[in-house]
Amino acid sequence: MNKIILIFNTVKYLTFRQWFYRLKYISIKRYKRKIDIKHNREYNQNFQYYDASKFLNIYSSKACFSSSKIKADNIIQNRFTFLNNLTYQFTGEIDWKKDPFEYRLWSFNLNYFDYLDDLLNAFFFTSDKRYLDKGYALIDEWIKKNLTVYDSDLWDPYVTSKRLINWVKFISFCSIHNNTKITNFYVKAISTQLSFLKSNIEYYLGANHLIMDAKGLIFGGCFLGDDKAIKQGLKILRKEFTEQVLTDGAHYERSPSYQVEVIEHYLEAALVLKKNGYKKIGEEILDKIELMFDYLYNIIMPNGEIPLLNDSTLDYPMNALNLLECGAILYKKKHYLNYCKGDFSGFTSKLFKEEKVDILKGISDDTNIDPKYRSNYASGYYVLKDNVDNNQLYFLFDCGDCGPDYNLGHAHADSLNVILTIGAKKILVDSGTYTYKKCSERDYFRSTMAHNTISIDGKSSSQVWAAFRTAKRAKTKVLKYEEDQDFILITAEHNGFCKTLGSEKILHKRTIIYFKEKCFIIVDNIYGEINKTHKFDYNLYLGEQVEIIDKEIVLENDNKISIKTNKSNQISEAEISEYFSLKKKVQRLIVTDYFNKNENILTVINLDRNKNKVEVTELKGNIQVYINDKKYNFMV
Repeated sequence: MNKIILIFNTVKYLTFRQWFYRLKYISIKRYKRKIDIKHNREYNQNFQYYDASKFLNIYSSKACFSSSKIKADNIIQNRFTFLNNLTYQFTGEIDWKKDPFEYRLWSFNLNYFDYLDDLLNAFFFTSDKRYLDKGYALIDEWIKKNLTVYDSDLWDPYVTSKRLINWVKFISFCSIHNNTKITNFYVKAISTQLSFLKSNIEYYLGANHLIMDAKGLIFGGCFLGDDKAIKQGLKILRKEFTEQVLTDGAHYERSPSYQVEVIEHYLEAALVLKKNGYKKIGEEILDKIELMFDYLYNIIMPNGEIPLLNDSTLDYPMNALNLLECGAILYKKKHYLNYCKGDFSGFTSKLFKEEKVDILKGISDDTNIDPKYRSNYASGYYVLKDNVDNNQLYFLFDCGDCGPDYNLGHAHADSLNVILTIGAKKILVDSGTYTYKKCSERDYFRSTMAHNTISIDGKSSSQVWAAFRTAKRAKTKVLKYEEDQDFILITAEHNGFCKTLGSEKILHKRTIIYFKEKCFIIVDNIYGEINKTHKFDYNLYLGEQVEIIDKEIVLENDNKISIKTNKSNQISEAEISEYFSLKKKVQRLIVTDYFNKNENILTVINLDRNKNKVEVTELKGNIQVYINDKKYNFMV
């Protein structure tokens, strides 16, 4: 019965479109046995994407491509590494259905053909045509084994879109740069996949899947001269931009990684249109997504990393700074380059001609930005930025909902989560995303316990389950925003525990008070209809090593920044994951206690304990804060 209720609380939010196309897709997976082959012979012989004539002249050094050589050398040996450290070497022919790690995403990666880009980069670095030959050999092998037979994984629409795009990029570039003839063998394979994609758009999933499908239609349509495919893709992109992009430019899943992926798809779709006779439409798309670039820049941390909110990793689908480089060129916004270091990435240099990178010349290395105390996003993220002792401070407060109710596959139960960095120091970090595989580790990294917030009775604030499911979910609202010359105060609360605890109606309210350049006060209130004793766990994941000095938690090698709570706490070892399949050991501050009435937890993060004397006391539901003998009163 519990499983039935869990499923009901998950699917009741689905739209009619999701139900209709889900049933259609299930029937296709069950009954489809073969692929309808398309015998197209025509293609756009002037198709352009990568600029061959300018490619190697952007830099005097080709170092931006050198990192791909190791990967390419492994691919030559049929040795494939995906998700950072999951490596498998085929002996003899490749089994395209192989799943050596019982992890569907690994098999998907094998069939994406993203590694064709590594082979291209290795060729650019070495001029060794073995890398191009290997790319063709892999494509040939896939076509001969799989083009006529349906398999639900190999012909998954998202996988098909990625593979089609990668083949078009690789084959079209080689035809120009290496004088390789595009034979009907390849045209037929691309036509067949495009035809399949037209009839199998992932309306049942939406989100980045639907954007990827549209991008596949546009790439395939531009390569084959198929206007119907282009129109179909454009219709999806236009409609989904209105659906998926919030008024502040955030993607509706509230995941920085998926912000990056959706920008990438729109960007590449726009560029392929501009380069192949659809300049006006391409520019229309670029104009739309400027807002998404602005949001990405605003939410990125001063160390150049994205905050690992919801399902996010630092390298999926690419380094976010690569996109900001592109945005700097497209929109002439030099401040996008504030966090970029060194030369342009290989991704950027392959897309833009030499004359368009002049924007880099004369850019100062000074990355200081004007203090920006408040960013109130439609996505629900409040970002505070400031300069503290010549270091950039970044504080993020998650005051938003999990995402769109009908699409919470990448949501974490992280309501009222916080992140703090100062310069290169990561003070409070998000635990990230270790795996997409259905397992206990996936459950943990999505749970409330894995974030800088409070769980009650071991329950999460939202019911995340089965890898990509969310049943009962917290709703969050901002109660107060106040600012004066000394401080900023933000109060928000969520009702998740009213749902996940059953009969008890307990709310979690969190107030953040930032005394500019001095300290943060975090006040957590657990209150409501409390009829029995409960246990709470309050976690703060620490990105820097700490030690205990005078009952304060102090950053090692930095005798200034300290953390102090009004309750007994302990430091334990924990693990976070900044990249898929990789764990990193950190320390965790944890406060565990029992309560049977309203409970307050106070946390002080002093930015300079040698200079700032901070004391916080409770008084009849209010708090008094003394900073260097100056007194403040707050109702919380």
